[in-house]
Amino acid sequence: MNRKQSLKLQLSFKESVRDIEIYTFLMDEIKDTLGISAYLKMLVSKDEKFINYKNSAKNEED
Repeated sequence: MNRKQSLKLQLSFKESVRDIEIYTFLMDEIKDTLGISAYLKMLVSKDEKFINYKNSAKNEED
């Protein structure tokens, strides 16, 4: 039987001020309300690079 490919991606945080601030924000503000995965997906869906990627994939289908 073939195994299904996992769609989970691991987030990595370094011990830098920026990463610690982001990690703390995610744990304090996002984790128990919206959820980290949902929050990150929402951010990516609004990113200009993702929008361009999605539009170019649509144009290739046409």
